[in-house]
Amino acid sequence: MDPITLLVIYILLAIFIAWIWVDYFRLIDVFEKENLLRVGVTFLLGAGSTLLVLGLHEIWPEPLWLSMDGTFVNDFLYCTFGIGLVEETAKAIPVLISFWLFRKHINEPVDYIATFSIAALGFAAAENVIYFSEYGAGIISSRAILSNVGHMMFASLTAYGVVLVKFRNLRPGFIIVPLLLLAASVFHGIYDFGLMYVNAGWTGTLVTILFFFLGVSAFATILNNALNISPFFTYKHVVHSSKVAKRMILNYVILFSVQCIVVLALTDFGTVLGLIFGSVWTILPIVLITVLRLSRFKLIQGRWNLVKPELPFGISFRKPDNQPGFFIGVKGNPYSDYHMTQHYESYLFLCPVAINSHYLRQPRTAYIFRKLYINGDIAHYAARVYVDDAMQETQTVLLQLHRRSAGLWNNRPLVAVFHAENCHELDTTNAPVNVAFIEWATIQPAPQPIVPN
Repeated sequence: MDPITLLVIYILLAIFIAWIWVDYFRLIDVFEKENLLRVGVTFLLGAGSTLLVLGLHEIWPEPLWLSMDGTFVNDFLYCTFGIGLVEETAKAIPVLISFWLFRKHINEPVDYIATFSIAALGFAAAENVIYFSEYGAGIISSRAILSNVGHMMFASLTAYGVVLVKFRNLRPGFIIVPLLLLAASVFHGIYDFGLMYVNAGWTGTLVTILFFFLGVSAFATILNNALNISPFFTYKHVVHSSKVAKRMILNYVILFSVQCIVVLALTDFGTVLGLIFGSVWTILPIVLITVLRLSRFKLIQGRWNLVKPELPFGISFRKPDNQPGFFIGVKGNPYSDYHMTQHYESYLFLCPVAINSHYLRQPRTAYIFRKLYINGDIAHYAARVYVDDAMQETQTVLLQLHRRSAGLWNNRPLVAVFHAENCHELDTTNAPVNVAFIEWATIQPAPQPIVPN
């Protein structure tokens, strides 16, 4: 394969890798979709910011008079300030330009996180082309997850500082934002140090992967917080977690398939087999854990979660069915209320599942008027059920979507119907609420409006 063709392939692959995550932001920003023009301009500006770094290293080969010399403290300082601080500052410059160009369109917290992240994706794409050209096609899949997500995670810390100042009124802003830029530089430095320090060996790689996973959890919390405090927040929209995860996994499968084809064209079938078997034990688990954790959100209006160091997965010696066995569970809310939110603040038919139903007895008209999180932050929907044929008398019940099998029964949402004292007055709370199960029911759409004025 001639060098020009190979370079074009590497450029297209770097753009596709970035698009996987641009598409991700368009899927999770459920209240106001990302503007593609702003995304494209910010991405190109981010890609151009690599020139700032390359130019700086040309005129200042040893930033802050530091260079890698094999000693622990010196190399850590170089990775933090010579690489981390330089690159995080360079990525912030296109963000400032994007803020100036699209200031009328950046109007919710997640827009700030997305803008920083997309600039980081542009930076990572340009960097990836350089690395692919230098080290070959074998590193495509590893950089597609570790490098791209890593750059977004570091940039999101700086973005979080802006969100804290603008939407949480944390002051003084001229100290908060630089402090989080410095924190991003330190995390960037630790990540690179694990890979670059010559005496670290395999321990360094483990440190890098550990910090990557810690960063994934922090990134998920930052995104969740940004969505929770959106001025456009409504419970009619949720992140369709299974849709997000499936699309991203499909994109990574496509990417890995193309990588194998490129490697086969450059080497031989044995090398491709080695790449496949090696990736199953290394890259695949990282991709799955990252994608699943970053697709799981619990949108609770106004809820602000503490960003803390934690792994995005837990290890248990009991399976979900409580049987003995080894089990790794990815954290976050795996249950999407997508099928319920289609009926939020709408009239519907609540249909009993059991033939001998003792409460509903027959399909009843109902209206979902509130969503609340109770008893361990489990989503419940308060609904008024019309219990008489004249639709004059109502009772208030709580509905909870079945938490397995996508919550569907014959392609309709399957819900548990609960009675709770004063449930028409309940609101999201951490206090336990006494509920009594009544029966199972399915939900069907109903004409609007269904009851007389």
